Amino acid sequence: MAADELPLGSVERAEGPTPNGGAYSVAIFLDDLRRPVPKEEATAVEIQEFDEDGTMIFRTYGELPGPS
Repeated sequence: MAADELPLGSVERAEGPTPNGGAYSVAIFLDDLRRPVPKEEATAVEIQEFDEDGTMIFRTYGELPGPS
């Protein structure tokens, strides 16, 4: 699925240094089936860290409390 096909609100980009030495990070919010959903509906998140050239250098996953 291309980034422009993701549901509105399912991706957040954070500029600045990341814990693993990246230049920025991207959080993709997911449901129980690991499909991208708006942040408010997410039960999980995938965080990708990128270097200044746009190469992914680290990826981690986390569980969220779920929709409020």
